[in-house]
Amino acid sequence: MTTTRVLDGPTANLVETYFRLAQATPGTCAWQRGNLSGCTGPFAHAICNFAVASEIGEADLRELARIIDAREAFHTYLLPGASGPVAERRLAEIGLRPTYRLVQMAAAPVHEFPGLHPVEATTHAARLALAKFMVGQFFFAQPKQFREGIARATARAGGLELYAVGYQGAVVGSLMTCREGSTLGVYNLCVAPDFRGQGWGRSMLEWVRCMAGAEGRTVTLQCEPRLSDWYRRAGFNETGEISAFSRAVAGTFDTM
Repeated sequence: MTTTRVLDGPTANLVETYFRLAQATPGTCAWQRGNLSGCTGPFAHAICNFAVASEIGEADLRELARIIDAREAFHTYLLPGASGPVAERRLAEIGLRPTYRLVQMAAAPVHEFPGLHPVEATTHAARLALAKFMVGQFFFAQPKQFREGIARATARAGGLELYAVGYQGAVVGSLMTCREGSTLGVYNLCVAPDFRGQGWGRSMLEWVRCMAGAEGRTVTLQCEPRLSDWYRRAGFNETGEISAFSRAVAGTFDTM
């Protein structure tokens, strides 16, 4: 699922990941109208109620206004090059406010594996358990029903690999990957609180970059601005920015 404009590799990977998660949520419908691609579903969360746009015109604004009027929860993502004062003003006129932004980053592959051996969760039970671990790190402030819905969608999503790193019988960290074109996207990279600051996250990134090197891919990810310096020190460079807009009440959404 893409927007009208051809997307670059990192952006295409992100959009593909969002749609795979959305379509793993029961009752979700994917659509494309004008410059907008999106999903709507019965689960009142941005994981399956969103639109992405690499450019936005008057007809797109009217369509967004119609959609959000009937949705309890909805996000609009402006992809790199689409955001700016004019676009933000027009979105504000239909009731969408800036919610957060994500920094796009990419890194070249490397070819020497670290002393780390992430294990892929391949059964549904293993995927669900690992998805719950991820959700617990990122969405702990969300209501229980939202956490469970996100975990179930993550576990069911086809084409998204879930990996765990263990230590002395406990899950230390995890990550999710998506292959799209020539890119390998990294998502939900997280480390359990008791193991942070010990190099686990950096080692997981090095492992992904080695896996990308073996496949001839570029590693890409999106992060909150406050984390961009950490990823730069890990070998990543900024490639763009994605802006998210929402009509949600404060506290309803977190990033996907």
